[in-house]
Amino acid sequence: MQPTLNIIKNTKIWFTCSAILIVLSILSMIIFGFNLSSDFVEGNLYELRMQEEVTPQELTATLQDFEEVEIGGIDAKRTSAGSMILRMKRLDEEESESVINLLREKYGEIEIVQNRSVSPVFAQTFKQRAVKALLFALGAIILYIAFAFRKVSRGISSWKMGVSAIVALTHDVIITIGIFAVLGKFAGVEFNALFITALLTIMGFSVHDTIVVFDRFRENLIGKSHEETLTETAEKSLHQTMARSINTSVSTLIVLLALLFLGSPSIFWFVFALVIGIIVGTYSSIFVASPLLVLWQKKK
Repeated sequence: MQPTLNIIKNTKIWFTCSAILIVLSILSMIIFGFNLSSDFVEGNLYELRMQEEVTPQELTATLQDFEEVEIGGIDAKRTSAGSMILRMKRLDEEESESVINLLREKYGEIEIVQNRSVSPVFAQTFKQRAVKALLFALGAIILYIAFAFRKVSRGISSWKMGVSAIVALTHDVIITIGIFAVLGKFAGVEFNALFITALLTIMGFSVHDTIVVFDRFRENLIGKSHEETLTETAEKSLHQTMARSINTSVSTLIVLLALLFLGSPSIFWFVFALVIGIIVGTYSSIFVASPLLVLWQKKK
């Protein structure tokens, strides 16, 4: 019986949807930039809980008028928990104390939830290590897939499988980052160490799902008849693994949604990133990786 959903034959539809999402994600990164946490940016970060109702604009204006300490690059934002995140250039201990005293004199009692100072060397080192971690993961995934599928028959190179999987997971990472660029602009969500962890987790989930599909594709290639085309073999493989991929994703999402709504607020955006990544990753494993591999092989 012919499957009702022709995934490979409708490759243009899936690629168009993915292209639109990727373009929108890249535009959001360019337009809105990244709301980097204090781990990535040199300077001081304060999280303050204030008794008096103060807007970020009022807090910024107060600090800009403060003459005793030269303060630059002030950025104030209210968190979803009601506290205020305040960033500024790096201050020494005496200057930092003067700033807090000023705010207490003007706005009354202030609880300092956190006070962090990040040096230029630490910020730069943290950025470099984050990029290296992502690049190392990409390289290791390509090598693993190339090794795991080295005995694929019918003329399909294992490297093509590796690159197709990387394209799929890059698709997932770009869309997730794009969504968080928008959230950073309008909801004050930060790019922090937890977000890098979420990206690495998303990469692992995405490539795991793709490997399951490719493994069934390999088995069907070995046993396929000469009359069966590559498109038919790929289509059959996708339909054989689709239920498993969706069931795995749904069961994972149930746990993540429980954490999202019932877990600690400190991990809310980390879990939210995982939810986005798993949804997009499931889509790319089925509708991006295999169609791309078949299209690439046909071009040969």
